[in-house]
Amino acid sequence: MTKEQKRAFIAEIKVEMREMINQIAVHHVAESTAKTTKRTEILEATNQDEHAEMFSKFEKEMLVVAEYCKKQV
Repeated sequence: MTKEQKRAFIAEIKVEMREMINQIAVHHVAESTAKTTKRTEILEATNQDEHAEMFSKFEKEMLVVAEYCKKQV
C-alpha cells in the first residue's frame, strides 16, 4: 500500500467509527428517553392516585364538620 492508500483507508475507518459512535449515541439517547418517560408516567399516575385519595379524605372530613356544625345550631 502506498502512503496515499493508507491515508485513504485510515480516513474511511475514522468515518465508519464516527458513524458507529453516533448510532450508539442515538440509541442510548432513545433508550434513556424511553426510561425517563416511563418513570414520569408512573410518578404522574401515583400522584393522581394520591391526589384523589387526599381529596376523598378531605371531603369526608368536611362532611363530618358540616354534621357537627348542624348539631351545634
